[in-house]
Amino acid sequence: MHKFKIAPHVGIGPILLGASRDSVRAALSASGYPLESSEDSLDYFASSGIQIEYGPDGCADFIGIACGKTYRLTYYDVDVFNTPADEIFDLIARRDNSGDWPFDASGFVFPNQIVTLWEADEQYDRLGGEQRPIWAQVGLGNERYLEAVNEI
Repeated sequence: MHKFKIAPHVGIGPILLGASRDSVRAALSASGYPLESSEDSLDYFASSGIQIEYGPDGCADFIGIACGKTYRLTYYDVDVFNTPADEIFDLIARRDNSGDWPFDASGFVFPNQIVTLWEADEQYDRLGGEQRPIWAQVGLGNERYLEAVNEI
């Protein structure tokens, strides 16, 4: 079981923000997650549980992770897919130091760390029997990603 740590402004596990597409593919393949599909600026790995979006220069701008059977995703040693969504939201909000944000189950982007949360619901509680609201995807972006999100 791989343990991928979210490191704001750096990357998640072996995936580094700003890395070339070839570097990301090699790092994930070396970790046991070969490329499964690719479409335009997106690559998918681990049964589409790992999604990488590349910018116009071909470098990783966004890393999105969903719950997987062969890896765990942690944020400051807390398993994000085995912790209720509101607790993860509060933990990230405290570390983001960007304001007093209200919990939003549809999703949120924390601007100082560029950590993203998408769709909290019980159906994503794969580790706890669909009893708790868990985030469908937790992600990490760079400044270019944040600018694109802010334009929407």
